[in-house]
Amino acid sequence: VVEIANAEILKLWGKPSDAVMNKPIFEAIPEARNQGYEGLLNRVFATGERVVIHESPLTLIRYGKQEDFFIKLTFEPLREEDGAISGVMVLADEITEQVTARRQIEESEMRQRIAIEAAQIGTFDLDMQQSEFKFSDRLAGIFGYSESKGLTQQDFVERIHPDDVNHRMQAYQSALQTGTLSYEARILWPDNSVRWFRAN
Repeated sequence: VVEIANAEILKLWGKPSDAVMNKPIFEAIPEARNQGYEGLLNRVFATGERVVIHESPLTLIRYGKQEDFFIKLTFEPLREEDGAISGVMVLADEITEQVTARRQIEESEMRQRIAIEAAQIGTFDLDMQQSEFKFSDRLAGIFGYSESKGLTQQDFVERIHPDDVNHRMQAYQSALQTGTLSYEARILWPDNSVRWFRAN
């Protein structure tokens, strides 16, 4: 039975106070039934265990319209002086915006990864000030390495044709000023064959 409901939870439910106060929660909000929350409430009430759910989907009829959204929930047991559990306090935050933004980023990264793999492009991340170098297996293959484990930036640099080393250094110096790295150079493979690559 709902005993206390503040303005924020009423807004989340999309219902006026008189529609929920002093009523069993799943009668006041019947569409919330069978979404797993009954079991959680019963568990907290029976065991006294605090439960936190960082991201939970929820479908409700809000202001007469069905809506799907995400919430963060905390279920806290309410105890009497003798330790008996007399109720459950629920704290809820709507996090739909954050979840949607995160999923869009994840989808964008997945699409980018698929495009890179389909085009067989090698990739690397370089922190030029900290000299931290992370690279894809495909980049190692472009530079003639069959195994990428344990390779460092210097291993890649050593494969660049001696006549193109200064050209590469100039491009990196320019990148420190402009934020954009772009150059072409030759690679010497272990079999002495020469390959060209473009870095952007």
